[in-house]
Amino acid sequence: DGTYRRVDTRDNTMESRDTDGLVTRVDNDGNSKIFDQDGKLIGEGFFSGQYTLKYETTDDGIVNTLYSGSRGEFRLTLTELKDGGLRVREEGSETDLEFVDSPPFDNLSDSREKLLALVDDSVDSPLMKAKFKADMIRFENRARESGLSADSVENSYKSLSRLLDKNGEGVIDERGREQLAREVVSNLAKPYTVSQGQHGTCNVKILDVLLNAKHPDKVADMISEVATTGKYTLPSGEVVNVPAGTLKPAQDASHHPRWNGERGFAGQIFDSTVINAHLQSNNMSFRFDQVPITDEIKSGDVY
Repeated sequence: DGTYRRVDTRDNTMESRDTDGLVTRVDNDGNSKIFDQDGKLIGEGFFSGQYTLKYETTDDGIVNTLYSGSRGEFRLTLTELKDGGLRVREEGSETDLEFVDSPPFDNLSDSREKLLALVDDSVDSPLMKAKFKADMIRFENRARESGLSADSVENSYKSLSRLLDKNGEGVIDERGREQLAREVVSNLAKPYTVSQGQHGTCNVKILDVLLNAKHPDKVADMISEVATTGKYTLPSGEVVNVPAGTLKPAQDASHHPRWNGERGFAGQIFDSTVINAHLQSNNMSFRFDQVPITDEIKSGDVY
């Protein structure tokens, strides 16, 4: 019947074909790609299928169906309409979301289009690209429903654009800045999915959630400034020096996409920046940083 399953023990990869003629190739990291009978890529998966994306062409346009068994915010469809528009529907919802063009959000088009272009240029993974665009739409709709200002959204987009700009320089490399941009826009869209992971920073993480919810531009600006300069300027003008260990994704922050309940790279930078701002402002001689996990330091957080 044409079906097969081949495992290459030399590099731990696998290829199979099902009764419909669909070919699935799995690499040694458990990531997969699905091809149709003509060899066209129609889907992909990460973390042994925990995150998946499937494509379908319909009369409306191309429908991207995202799914995660771990994180509910990945369960959605993003339709790329034939007229160039985008439409999102979350799992369990009967309502489609689109970008908000009604006042006072009718002047967002320039910052929005610039960010969308950078997403197309900088985010390689089709799954992450679709999730990023869906999060932008969800962020704008949340902003309108929550009474956030259009300036807050526009300034958030400008910070995200700085993170994705390949011509920009930063103390965090291009790949790390892309990860940060993806995590930040996800947090802005769904602030109550922010998690502290196995880190004793619950008091700081409450602030992280609240700022993402009510002052998203402040969080986006913080992450962008730290990623590009390794420092953060407080409203008072005082400059906080962020320790070098914080500027590399450590422990759970190295997982992207992260598992449900883990702290992301953006969360790691937020925690360290806020804690070190407090320590520095109070003239304390020690700092908060990230180190490799040991039997004594199980969270990787150290003062």
